[in-house]
This record gives sequence, structure tokens and C-alpha cells, in this order.
Amino acid sequence: MIGQRILSVLNFSIPRLNQILANPLGHNFSLLVGDTQLNPRIATDQALALQEQGVVGLIGEVNSANSIPIAYSTATTQLFQCSGGSTANALSDKTRFPNFFRLIGSDSYGGAVAAATIKYFGWENVNVVASDDAYGLPLAQKFQAEIEPLGIQLASYSLIGTSQTAANIATILKTLASSPSRINVLFAQPSHAYHLITAAISAGLYSPGWVWTGSETLKTMSALFGTPPMAGMPAVDTALFDGLLVAAPREAEPGFTVYDQFIAQWNTAFPGAASDPSTWAYTLFTQSCLEAQMRGVLKMVQMFGSAAVRARNYSATLAEFLVPFDSVTGPVTYSRMGDRFGNFVMLNWRNGSFRSVVKITDALDFIPQAPIQWPGGVLNGTVPQWAAVYPGVIVLWSSPWTIAAAAVMGVSAIVVAGTWAVLFSARNSYRMQELGMRWLR
Repeated sequence: MIGQRILSVLNFSIPRLNQILANPLGHNFSLLVGDTQLNPRIATDQALALQEQGVVGLIGEVNSANSIPIAYSTATTQLFQCSGGSTANALSDKTRFPNFFRLIGSDSYGGAVAAATIKYFGWENVNVVASDDAYGLPLAQKFQAEIEPLGIQLASYSLIGTSQTAANIATILKTLASSPSRINVLFAQPSHAYHLITAAISAGLYSPGWVWTGSETLKTMSALFGTPPMAGMPAVDTALFDGLLVAAPREAEPGFTVYDQFIAQWNTAFPGAASDPSTWAYTLFTQSCLEAQMRGVLKMVQMFGSAAVRARNYSATLAEFLVPFDSVTGPVTYSRMGDRFGNFVMLNWRNGSFRSVVKITDALDFIPQAPIQWPGGVLNGTVPQWAAVYPGVIVLWSSPWTIAAAAVMGVSAIVVAGTWAVLFSARNSYRMQELGMRWLR
């Protein structure tokens, strides 16, 4: 399942890539589509069916839960699989998934970026909320390992269950409200984050003084917004989400020649289009997968011949298959595990869309681009502090309650002083001695 938007970009791109890459060499690529319905079992069935039809490469899935079973299905075949959205650390294991590669970084690198983000803002104490699944847990563990040497403390750690019940959400909010930190870091599935943040808005925990930031999946949370919202999602004014920060792989590269040419071609083909494909999460990464597959297959044809490649009757490692190139998402190079090296960007939800506010280089240098809007509509250069701030109580003497309290205390003081005066004056009396108050003498 790569979505209709992504598929439209792949269909738009393949004739152009054929013209540039394949046709001059006497070859031509086409697309066969299998619908996984976001179901791991169906994903495996579709992958096997496509293999039987003689495909020379697989693209997908966007989510790791489906990419993993697909990758298992190709592990013993000469068929390479590319994903533009799956970030699970498990997919870096080449003993299990020797033919899988991706045009996006792994969760392990995402955890390091999240830790560097906290350091960049100078926050010393944070709360972590993670989805209790194969996505959230490894990310949270990597993040904790990264912040420890940086001297950053973990104030609280909460898990969102797969069912994200109201009781579960309420418990998390109670933990956050009592935490000494106001910095909340989410490693959560989009639907989990949506339920949590909408509840936090209602509870007053998404307001000035609070910070909500998270990993790359949160940039897809906007797809859950709508009128009415997606089934199962509570309705909410999306403007209330203003201030959300997301550290995500940088997909759009304005100023990079290949990117600029692609966008110009898209705008020419679809003049006045309401949507820009660069704003569709994982779309350009998946388009880069298409080009990576085509380049890799053509390399194999040069090495082994087209007949061997069509029959998948050749032997090549992932390292031999991969070809570095300049894509619409910037330069593409890979780690030895087939993970893409790349830059990140900090996105800020404001007025109905995400905006790029800070660039994050592969050396984890932070380059500010625009002011950040914090929760509660605060748009300025002042970074919220991590510690909870409790406003002091200011007594106004003009208040009727203050006047009444002062009067009662004044009368009480007079009564106490008068009582002691009577006792002291009668200290030598026989009654005082009988009452055992000899200590007054």
C-alpha cells in the first residue's frame, strides 16, 4: 500500500525515467500494482503474486509492519525491495533481509536526531511517550541511549497501548501533568499521537509553556484531519495543533537541480494543481525508490544480461545492486545495511500545514530557517524552558477576602495578647498556683 497520491507520482515519473535511463539502452520499465490493504498477510500474498508475474524489483511498503513480511518473501530470491517510508531498525539486519534497502534513514538514526534536537534547544529534562509496538519501542530505547551521555534526564516514560483506550490516555496525561518537565517527546503512530494530543488540548496541557515534539511519523498525522475526521478520530480544530514540532527526513530539496526540474515538470503537466507532491509524506522518497530500482536493475543487466535478470537467474549482493545517484530528494548514498544517508528537517505545524523551520545536516548541525511557533500561539525567538513554572500567589489588599482575613487575624492577635497580659498580672494569685501555673512566677 503506497497510496493513490504516491502512485500518481510514480505513474508520472516512469515514462520520464524510461526516456532518460532505460530507453537509450534499449529497455523499458512498467509498473504492476498490488494492493496490500495495510494488512501484513495480504502484503505477503501480493508480493508473492508479483514475483510469479516476473517483476524485477519491488517498491513498498511505506510502513514497516508490511515491509517486513514482504522482505521475508524476497530473502531467498534474487529480487531487491525498496521502501520510501519504512524505518524499522529490524530491516537493517542483512542476515534476515539481505535484499531490502530504503531511501529513508532508520529509526536508529531518527533517535539520534531526536536527542540532538533536545540538546539544540538546551532542554535538560524531558518526558517520553512511545507507542507500545515495533515502531515506538526501538526509537524510545535509542533516544534514551543517546541522551544519557548528553546529560539529559528522563522525567517520565509512558507507553500508548495499541488500543489507545481513554483510561490509557488519561493515565499518560496525569503523568505528564505531575512531571517536573514540560517537554514531551513522542515516538508514536499517527493515530496514537492524534488521540493523545486532542486529549491534551482538552486537558489544558497543550498550551503556552508546554512543548510537543516527535519523530517523523507525526508528519502524516495531518492526513487524519478532515471534515468529518477519519473514522475513529475525535473531531478537533486543527489550528489547536499549532506549535507541534516534528524532526523528519528532509524530502523536499528546493535549489537542488533534480528536485527543481521535477517540480517544474509536474507544474507544467498539472497547472494550477491544488496540491504539491513535495508536501505528500513519503511521496518523493518512494519516487526515488523507483529510480533507484531502475538504476540497479540496469546495472545488473550490464553485469549479467537481460535474460538472466528477467529470470532472476543471477547472483548479486545488495552492495553490488545499489547505485549512488542524485534524486529528487537530494544525493543518494547508502550505508552497508542499505539505509540511506540523508539530512533531516524540523517541521512546525502552523495554520493548517507543516513548515520547515530548522535544517538538520547529516553531521547533526542545526540551521535555523524561520521562527518557531510554540503551543498556544506563541511565535517568537524565546525557547520555552523545560521546567514547570508555577505562578506565585499575589495578595491584593483591595480584595474583600484579604481584608476579612486580615481583620480576623488582627482580632485573634489582640485576644491572644490580652490573655497573656491577664495571666501574667495574676501570676502570684492562689488560683494560678492551684492551676499549676507556677512557671509564670
